[in-house]
Amino acid sequence: MEPDPGDDSEEPPRSDAGVLSPQDLEPDEDYSVEIQDGRYVVSSEGKPEVDPDSVEESLEDTQESVGGGGSDGIPDGKYSYRVTLSVENTKLEKSGGHDDVSDGFEDFVTAYVDLVSDDTPSEEVLGVLLASSLDVKVPAPAFKRALRRHGVSPKDSVEELFDAVREQGGFYLESE
Repeated sequence: MEPDPGDDSEEPPRSDAGVLSPQDLEPDEDYSVEIQDGRYVVSSEGKPEVDPDSVEESLEDTQESVGGGGSDGIPDGKYSYRVTLSVENTKLEKSGGHDDVSDGFEDFVTAYVDLVSDDTPSEEVLGVLLASSLDVKVPAPAFKRALRRHGVSPKDSVEELFDAVREQGGFYLESE
């Protein structure tokens, strides 16, 4: 069943596959300020206070420090980003330019996990983040590699899979 576009409920509209809709990607005006055409400052704690002069200066500094890229200072690559993350008084400025979406995602998420993880291993933090509120579809080859890593074959029972996962403290999905 398709969501009602006029529905004002708190649950954002999503496709049946769990993919974000274009409406989900629109900045929330209560938490963002547009600084240039299509560029925003976003805060998790209400509308950010932004000084237009400092934004222009920051963009110029970014272009000088990052180098490469286009006129906006974002690194070259089909999947590029420049973000500032702030968690409990710790600030991280991160930029990346990648032609492979997986590399870009890994680079960004790894930086975020390193910032928030304290003493928890990165793979555990990622598991918590991805399992918290996102539907994740695991490709069959990654699932097969995980089964092999846990010493489980297709002929084993689901109970044997659970036992193997329990013994190793979790279910690890690894890249190739």
